[in-house]
Amino acid sequence: MKKFFATIVMIAMAGFMAISASAQYAPSSLNFKKGKLADNNGKVLSEEQVIAAIGQNIYEETYVGARKQIKTGKTLVKVGIPVAVAGIVITGIGSSKLDGTSISDALADTATDEQKQAALISIGGSLISSIGGVCIDAGIPLWVIGKKRLKWIAEDYNAKNVSYVPSVKVGTAAHGYGLTVTF
Repeated sequence: MKKFFATIVMIAMAGFMAISASAQYAPSSLNFKKGKLADNNGKVLSEEQVIAAIGQNIYEETYVGARKQIKTGKTLVKVGIPVAVAGIVITGIGSSKLDGTSISDALADTATDEQKQAALISIGGSLISSIGGVCIDAGIPLWVIGKKRLKWIAEDYNAKNVSYVPSVKVGTAAHGYGLTVTF
């Protein structure tokens, strides 16, 4: 009898473990977390869950592009900051070797080779820091726009799927009974 009962339990467990409900998962609300969409518990959704929640059309038209914007923006900022700092350091090194001589005087025919070299180092550093600045200037708007697009997707989903039902509850509180009104 025990073996029969154990066999029935094992078959039932195997049957329940084989059922996958991930395709049926629908979050009660969507949030924005670390450049991705998350459910109301903060768990980042997989691509399949995002498609199931927002639909294939919004996924292809908005979600994919927003994720690319965020990724590109972050990359540009992460590359731009060290490049700009390196350019500033190189400019400082070149400027310190000029010893008060202007760049135009250092590039004149009467200047020494050391002054010309220092002027070229300073100019090169300025160009490098400008490139870093351009990366930062291009990356920040992409990052912000991508985040706003994902937040729009979450807000649109929540507006369509999250319903708030007004309620009045009476229950115990810290010092007796209390009334809770939710609307």
